[in-house]
Amino acid sequence: MVPLRIVWTEKPQDPASWGTEPVLHGIVIHGEISKPKKIWIRSTAMERQSQEELVSVRFYFSCEDPDQHRYLFETLPARGGGLFVSFDNETTWIRVDGQSGSSPETALGMPRAAVSLLAVEDGRLRPGDLATVVFQLRKPGARDDSRVAVQMHCLFDCI
Repeated sequence: MVPLRIVWTEKPQDPASWGTEPVLHGIVIHGEISKPKKIWIRSTAMERQSQEELVSVRFYFSCEDPDQHRYLFETLPARGGGLFVSFDNETTWIRVDGQSGSSPETALGMPRAAVSLLAVEDGRLRPGDLATVVFQLRKPGARDDSRVAVQMHCLFDCI
C-alpha cells in the first residue's frame, strides 16, 4: 500500500496539479514586496480510502543554493525583511529566519486556522481537509527585480 503523504498545489481546482514534496516555488519580486503565493495542502487519505489523520503537521522552507539560503534566512531578516508565511489567509504573518521555519528543527507548526476556523486542533489534517499556506518575500529598500527559488517541506506524524 502507498504510504499516506501530503500533496499540494497552487491550482486546487485542477486534479492533475497536485504533487508531493519537496516543492520548488519561484518567488519573483519587483521592488520591495512580492505578490503573495498561496498553496493548498491536503493528505492522500481520500485516494487511499483511509481514515488516517496527519498530526503535528509542520513546515519549513529552504533554498538549495547555500548563498541564497543565507541571504533569505539571515541577511534579509536582519534588515527587517525575508520570507513571511501566513496560515490565516494573510491576516497575520510569521517571518521565517534562522530561528524559525528554516530547518526541520525549527519547523513552523500548522495552526488550525490554516484548515478552517472550525478546525479542532492545531497541526491536524483529517481526510478531506484542505489547508492553505501563503508566503511572500520582502526586501526592504530594494528597487531591483530578483527571483528566489524556495522549497517548502512538510513534516508530520500519522494516526
